[in-house]
Amino acid sequence: MSKRLVSYLILCSCMGNVCLASADPFDFDIDTESQSSNLVSVTTLDEKEESLQEKTFWDSWDYRFSGIIDTTIRKNIVRHGYQTSRLRLDTSLKITGPIDAFINAKFDYDEAARKWHEETSATLYEAYISDSLSFSNQNGITYALGKQRISWAVTDGVTTTDLLNALDFKDPIASGRTLKRFSSWAAKLQVGSALGTSEFVYLPIGKERRKAKKDSPWELSTVYSLRESAERNEISLEEKFNPHKPEFALRHMVYGEGFDIGVVFHNGLSDIPVMTSRYQDKLCVKLEPIRQRTYSLLAAATIENSTIRAEVAFQDKAAMYDKLGKLYLDKRVEYILGWDRNFDYDIYANIQFFHDWYQASQDDYGVTYALNQQYFNQALTLGVSGFLGYHNEHTVEVYAEYAVSDSFKVRARYFDIGGGISSSMYADFAKNDFVEIGASYFF
Repeated sequence: MSKRLVSYLILCSCMGNVCLASADPFDFDIDTESQSSNLVSVTTLDEKEESLQEKTFWDSWDYRFSGIIDTTIRKNIVRHGYQTSRLRLDTSLKITGPIDAFINAKFDYDEAARKWHEETSATLYEAYISDSLSFSNQNGITYALGKQRISWAVTDGVTTTDLLNALDFKDPIASGRTLKRFSSWAAKLQVGSALGTSEFVYLPIGKERRKAKKDSPWELSTVYSLRESAERNEISLEEKFNPHKPEFALRHMVYGEGFDIGVVFHNGLSDIPVMTSRYQDKLCVKLEPIRQRTYSLLAAATIENSTIRAEVAFQDKAAMYDKLGKLYLDKRVEYILGWDRNFDYDIYANIQFFHDWYQASQDDYGVTYALNQQYFNQALTLGVSGFLGYHNEHTVEVYAEYAVSDSFKVRARYFDIGGGISSSMYADFAKNDFVEIGASYFF
C-alpha cells in the first residue's frame, strides 16, 4: 500500500469520527444502547475503508501489451542458399503499479536454419520487476530484479563498458559496426545523490552465452574442427560456455551541464570461451570463459550539435594464442575516441577510433563509422555503417528503411565481412556476406 493511500484512509477515518461526535456534541451518555450504535457505525466505516482500499489497489495497476511481427529473408552471396528465412513474433508486456514489471519474449520460425538448429524456437529475452523510491530531486533508489539487457554505454560501435551481457554468437550481427548481446539474469541497484549516480549489478549465475550450433554459418573454424575431431572420437571435448559463476560490476557517473564523466569496474568472465587442453588417454580439450577484471574511465561532452566521447580501460587478462595455438594471457589497455553530430537536412554522422595496446602481443587498432540521411519527412532512411581494423578486418553495411506508416516498415540491406589473419573471426566469417530484405508490423 502506498503512503498516499495510507494517509488518505487515515484522513477519512478521522473525518468519520468527527462527524459522529459532532452530531450531538453535548451527548455524553455511554449506555449500552449508545455503545452498540457506535459499534455499528464504526463497523460500517471499516467496510467502506476496505472497499475503498480494494478499489484503489486494483486501479493503481496498468498494463500495455505491444508486439512486432517481423519477417526476414537473408540470402548468401558467396555460399549457396539462405542464412535465414525467419518469421518472428516479438511480444512485450509492460505493467506499471506499486511495482513495475516488464516481459519480452520472441517466437521464431526459421525454415532456412533447420540444418543447424530447430525450425521453431521461443526465447525469453527479458523478464524483470523494478521499483524506485525518491527522496528529493537529486536523491533516489531504483532496483530491478530478473533477466535484463543492461547497457552502460552506447549500443552502436565499440565500447569498454558494455560488459554485463555476452556476445550472442547464435545470431551475432546487429549492424555494420555492432555485434548483438544477449540478456542476463541480474540484480541491479541504482542510487542517485548530489554526488552523482552509483550503480551495482550482480549476476548470480553470470552472463548467458548463446553459442553457434555446429555447421552454423557463425561457427568459428576452430570450434568446428574440435567438434569434428570429437565426433570421430579423436579427442574429448567439453564445451563449458556457461559455467554459472557469479559476476558483478560497479559504475559511478557524474552528469553536468553538457558533460558526463564516470568510472566502471567489472569482475566477470570473458564473452568468448578460451581453449585449454590436457592429455589423459587422449587429448582432452575444454572451452570455457576465463575471469577478467576491467577498470574503465569514460567521459563525454556536448558541443552544440556534436558529442565527443573518450574511454580508456585496463584489462588484467586478455586471452591470446601464439602461432602454435597455445593459450597465453596478456594485459590490455584499450583507448577509444569518438565523435558524432546531427547536421542539417536530417544527416547524422558518427566515427570512432580505437587502439588496443597489449603488453606482449601485437597491438590492434581501427575505426568504426556510420552515416545516414532521412528523406520524405523522415520516412525513408538511407545509410552506411562499418568497421575497419588491423590486417583489413572489416564489415560494411549499406541499408535502406522505409516507414510506410507508423505501424509498418520495410527494409533492405547488403552486408560484407572479411579480412584479417587466418585465425581471426573475420576470416572465419568471410563467406557470410549476404543481402537481406524484411518487413515489420508494429501493434
